[in-house]
Amino acid sequence: AGKRVVRIGGDVGGSLVEGPALVQLPNNAWRIYLDAYTEGKYLYSDSTDGLRTWSPVQELPGLSGTARHFGVMTEPA
Repeated sequence: AGKRVVRIGGDVGGSLVEGPALVQLPNNAWRIYLDAYTEGKYLYSDSTDGLRTWSPVQELPGLSGTARHFGVMTEPA
């Protein structure tokens, strides 16, 4: 137990990011959503190895420029 710091490596496009939302995906990978508020973009990155490494940050299509600081919940099947 205790605190865990998640560090996203790589390039986030020079964006300042805030409002992270971390969720476990159905395939047991992890996804973190980030608000690049100064650029009006919403970004995401995935981890498939237990939060040790992360995919390159990508823009989230359909939400950039419209969403800010959201939470993510799993919908029951």
